[in-house]
Amino acid sequence: MNYWQRFQQEIIEPRNCTHCGACVGLNSELLAFQETENGPLPQLIDPSREDSDSNLPLAWAVCSGRGVPYPELYRRFNQEPKNWLLGPYQCLWTGFASQPDIRRRGASGGVISRTLMYLLETGRIEGAVVLKQGSPTPDRATPIIVTTPEAILAAAQSVYAVTPMLTILPEMAAFDGRLAFVGLPEQVAALRMLQLAGHPAAQKVVFVAGPYTGTNMYLGAVRAFLRSRGVSDRVAITELQWRAGEWPGYLQVKTADGQVFRAKKFYYNYLIPFYISRNCQITPDFTNELTDLSVGDAWSPQL
Repeated sequence: MNYWQRFQQEIIEPRNCTHCGACVGLNSELLAFQETENGPLPQLIDPSREDSDSNLPLAWAVCSGRGVPYPELYRRFNQEPKNWLLGPYQCLWTGFASQPDIRRRGASGGVISRTLMYLLETGRIEGAVVLKQGSPTPDRATPIIVTTPEAILAAAQSVYAVTPMLTILPEMAAFDGRLAFVGLPEQVAALRMLQLAGHPAAQKVVFVAGPYTGTNMYLGAVRAFLRSRGVSDRVAITELQWRAGEWPGYLQVKTADGQVFRAKKFYYNYLIPFYISRNCQITPDFTNELTDLSVGDAWSPQL
């Protein structure tokens, strides 16, 4: 059995794929993601290269859908955790970005956005890998490398649609300089395993941040929300924001016929049971334990 057959039988067919993107990022001429009812899944696009010069063995080794060796990664990147439910940590804080515009734009007080800006301004990094909503279409998101504070702020806010991040590995490898990386737990785990393997793109990452992650949703969630408001699937989406407005924010969708639809964060959570991604159901890591900085909303009545 070759590596692609193992991916099919042990990862894709039993729905163990975490959509991290590493397999496609390592084999961009061999594999591509295809949108399915089970989210974006890798597909073979060039069978002639399957058994020759592919990076499928490395992709198999770092696939977070096979499971993540958390104890080993703790020892290599952090420390043994005092609490195995929370993961290793040095300090726990409640805070926010001091600049009002950054705090308003960010989903969790703008902490990740402001930290990336600080790293860039102080010369500790030359770029940051982030997820940008609105590309390639208004209802999708895509990973990009940003190199200015303005670009960091433009990519602020949460994205609750399943988006493979590590497809950007070739661009990371070609980037001239040190990088920060912002990702979900499964993406961070794959990145850490790539760092241990000495992969050149992963080696450029000197700082890793990420959000607490409980739920992510498949592509149909937004369309289901619009259908509940009487909007046909034929009407195009022109703008989508998952956490628009003041914290905790609201889902905001603008359509081609000029309408604007909103739902408060707590209310559009009704979509989660119907469209929650499989990886969110099977991951043991909700606090992004392998990051340097993990950030979640402070759901405190006092705040």
